[in-house]
Amino acid sequence: MNLRTAIGLMVGLGVIGLILAKQDLSAIWAAAAEAGWALIPALGWRAASIVFAAGAWRSLFVAPFVPPIRQTALGRWIGEAINTLLPVAQVGGDVVRGRLLRHYLAMADHAQKAQSHGSHGHGIPGGVSVAATVVADLTLNLVAQLIFALPGLWQLWRSNDITGWRALGCLGIAALPLGLLLLAQSPGVIRVTTGLARRLGLIKEGKTSGHPGLGFEQAVWHLYARHRIVAVALGWHLLAWICRAGEVWFVLRLLGHPVGFLDAAAIEGLLGAVRAAAFLLPAGLGVQEGALILLCGWVGVPPSSALALALLKRARELAIGLPGLLAWLAAEQAVRRDARRMSGAAAKVDKTI
Repeated sequence: MNLRTAIGLMVGLGVIGLILAKQDLSAIWAAAAEAGWALIPALGWRAASIVFAAGAWRSLFVAPFVPPIRQTALGRWIGEAINTLLPVAQVGGDVVRGRLLRHYLAMADHAQKAQSHGSHGHGIPGGVSVAATVVADLTLNLVAQLIFALPGLWQLWRSNDITGWRALGCLGIAALPLGLLLLAQSPGVIRVTTGLARRLGLIKEGKTSGHPGLGFEQAVWHLYARHRIVAVALGWHLLAWICRAGEVWFVLRLLGHPVGFLDAAAIEGLLGAVRAAAFLLPAGLGVQEGALILLCGWVGVPPSSALALALLKRARELAIGLPGLLAWLAAEQAVRRDARRMSGAAAKVDKTI
């Protein structure tokens, strides 16, 4: 664990400690106990959001190079587990899911046919287009998050739960992660991140251009130019955000403090933006808890129930994330096994020649 991660972890745990010190812990426990085993179905909301997000990523590929939904769903599950439970600044999981899918496509029969026609339908050789789909998928997810949070934010302002200035501040927070990601896709930054992605094994470019970042940049903007698939991916991401808001709506109802679905959408959309903006803190420790107390307070949910929601979200992260990390270990073993098999096959060919 590096120094930055250790400091972030200590700060996050310290914030959680301060929040809990000012709350009635017995009330928090009573709120969670009241829901009981009925909270287990709440896991289904998150599982559904992962499947819908996997559909969004899959829709960015072009036939006949579209991966099976089980592979994109596996990648999204593993990526979310890594981003949620490991100190990887909420992007390491996306690197891993892209690398695993690139490996799967390289092993598939149709990937062999793509060697003379570009990679996976985007006209860029090697694994560049897979990396481009990951970047485009991240961007469209943040666009969907911003769109999704707007109706709830508007309702909060209209019902005088928040002032106009506070609404503008929330809008700025919601738009900040998207703005930073779009800035990261400028040509100059892409040249730097392409080299990093290549070192991480996410990109293996061919020799189509003397410019080290040109192929990746072209692949990303080629995706954005395909308006139909962008619209489809955006629709899938909106469905995923509906499921995430459904989790908040469902759990608060079980806790005895029901809210409208637009209120739940505002809570989840703004919470996602706050966690993305606080990427330096591992798993958003402290940030998620404090933000939920504030956001839930705007819609009349008491702090004890808001903290119960926060703790239940942490329990859900473990329930889905720990098996996801195990799935990652199994996938990495499969990658190494495939690599050994390919090396052995290549050695046999060399001896034959």
